[in-house]
Amino acid sequence: MDFLPLESVAPSEEIREMYWRYGQRILAAAKIIKEDPRLYAVYISNFGCGPDSFISHFFRDLSKGKPYLQLEIDEHSADAGAITRCEAFLDSLKNVQTKKSLSSKREKLRTDRTKKIYIPYMCDHSFAVAAAFQACGVDADVFPESDEETFTGGGNSLPAKSAILAS
Repeated sequence: MDFLPLESVAPSEEIREMYWRYGQRILAAAKIIKEDPRLYAVYISNFGCGPDSFISHFFRDLSKGKPYLQLEIDEHSADAGAITRCEAFLDSLKNVQTKKSLSSKREKLRTDRTKKIYIPYMCDHSFAVAAAFQACGVDADVFPESDEETFTGGGNSLPAKSAILAS
C-alpha cells in the first residue's frame, strides 16, 4: 500500500465516510487495486477488531468482483496456516487468469451452423434444449427413445466384447 499513489484517488463518498484516516488510505488502495488488472490485494488484519472490523467490510464491498486474500493474525495464528492460505490464494489467481484467457478465446469461436446437433432423449427437457439450439439458428434434433430393437442390439454386443477382454 505504501507504494501506491493513494493521493491520486478522488475522495469518493465511501472514502469520505470513513472516520479513520488510515481507513481512508486502505479504501483508496482498494480502488486502485480494483482498477488495475495487474494488482491483487492481501489484506492483513490484527485480531479483526476495532477499526479493522469496520474497514474490512468496506474493503470487501469496494473489491467486489476481484479476488483478494484477507489474513487475520493474532497470538494463536500459526505461520503454517498463513502460508497455506497464501498458496491457496496464488492458486486461485491462476484460475482467474485462466478464466479470463478462456473467455477471450471463446469470443473468437464461431458456431458451425452447417452441422446438426443430436441430443439424446433423457426426458422431455431434451426437446427444450433442441428448441433453444434451433432458436439460435443451429439445426438440432432429439434422438428417439430406445425401443426393444436398439436396447437388445446394444445389449447383444456387450457379452462379445467382454469375452474378448477376458481372453
